[in-house]
Amino acid sequence: MPKIKAKKTCENIPKEITEYPKTDVILYTDGRRSYHYRVKKEDSYCVETTWGRGNNKQTVECSINYIREKPFFRVMYGSNFSEDVCSNTSPTAAANAVIRKLFPNNEKTLMSGIHLFGIHLETLKQARESKRESNSNIQLKQIKPIEHCGKSMIYKRQRKFGDQLKEQVQIEGAKIYGKDQVILKQISYNVKHMGFQIAYGSKDDREKEKKLTSIVQVIDQNYMSREGYRALIAVEPDLEREWIVSEQRLKITKNMNQKIEITLINIPIIPTLDELDFVENSNIFDYGITDEIKNITNGGHRSAKDILTYIIPALIFKGVLDISNPIIHLRISGDGRNVGRKIKQVMITMGILNDEQNIHKPDHHYTTILFPGIESYELLEVMMSPFIQELNDLKNYGLKINNIIWKFELYFSSTGSFCLYVLDLMQLIQIIFAHGVRYPSMTKLIIKLIGRLVKKWRK
Repeated sequence: MPKIKAKKTCENIPKEITEYPKTDVILYTDGRRSYHYRVKKEDSYCVETTWGRGNNKQTVECSINYIREKPFFRVMYGSNFSEDVCSNTSPTAAANAVIRKLFPNNEKTLMSGIHLFGIHLETLKQARESKRESNSNIQLKQIKPIEHCGKSMIYKRQRKFGDQLKEQVQIEGAKIYGKDQVILKQISYNVKHMGFQIAYGSKDDREKEKKLTSIVQVIDQNYMSREGYRALIAVEPDLEREWIVSEQRLKITKNMNQKIEITLINIPIIPTLDELDFVENSNIFDYGITDEIKNITNGGHRSAKDILTYIIPALIFKGVLDISNPIIHLRISGDGRNVGRKIKQVMITMGILNDEQNIHKPDHHYTTILFPGIESYELLEVMMSPFIQELNDLKNYGLKINNIIWKFELYFSSTGSFCLYVLDLMQLIQIIFAHGVRYPSMTKLIIKLIGRLVKKWRK
């Protein structure tokens, strides 16, 4: 029986024999072929590679350079490495090109560019990683702590971190979601208890404008101070910055002043407050406050026509007003009130009674006149003069808006002195007969005011 020869198996285990970085020589063998590498430049990657035996032994110099962030593979050969071949596609393309130069008679010979360039060497890879980690530690030591940085440096770091994070998210997102691009909209993070928020992409300007206007409205309606809003931002960083809200408030104010201008009216100087005025205001005035009022010389006035021109189109859009029946029931109100328990302010407002759902809401009563003082005939005569003229025009001629002439029915609702000023003499007499018995103080006030009107008419 013949003997069966067992086939010997030899495992091709790759080995790297070297004492790098003490020496610059690395021997690599995979059991079939050996390569001798001499490292010339580790950072820019340049190695001298030797392989083969006898007459086939060859030595070349391989280098990798980056042009516009793309690798450029170069192999130099010949006497003193005077000749070279290059490739911008792959190291194998450069390796096969030099093989055809060195062995022109053997066209079938091929070589791995990875082995020729030594890209696979774990020794070099570990050395580069160790050096990179060392450089990174040095940089970390040199980075100034964030609490010692100024606003400009903090902003630069935030922007750089956001850009690099966005790039990495897109790279990793492509591996998970494929062609569906991952779009990063917003991130929030903290560094040493300092909160940061980054918003990517451009927001819709209209949406941002609407949001800022809503924030301004909420702050004003709830009497929130700047310090209070800043404290709220510290708790909830998603809110808009305080300076952005302040700019929006100034923008709204400037826009409204262009549409509804506020004019100043000089307040007449009253030498003394007569007895009737003190009877009406004795509970809220003293001499110290009277002196303080005298230092204020101007009151504010807004045109009723400008206000109506601004709000009527909106009421038409909401269905409150009907262009087929252009009649507006306008309510005029006025009263005085202490502000901050110090200075009394007199305010004249108007509201549209057609808007039945909102007529009882303060936001739908529009201020036309505001001044510090008391509700005296002398003050009302001066301060209400332009307003009375506008009411007369509205009553007699109406108001033309978008080629529609709106007619007005006027209604007055207020305290005694204001109502008596806007009513004529016949109406005063009717009030005396109708309410004089029940309201004696009203009768005295009416009689005194009639006396003033008669003296004025005689002049």
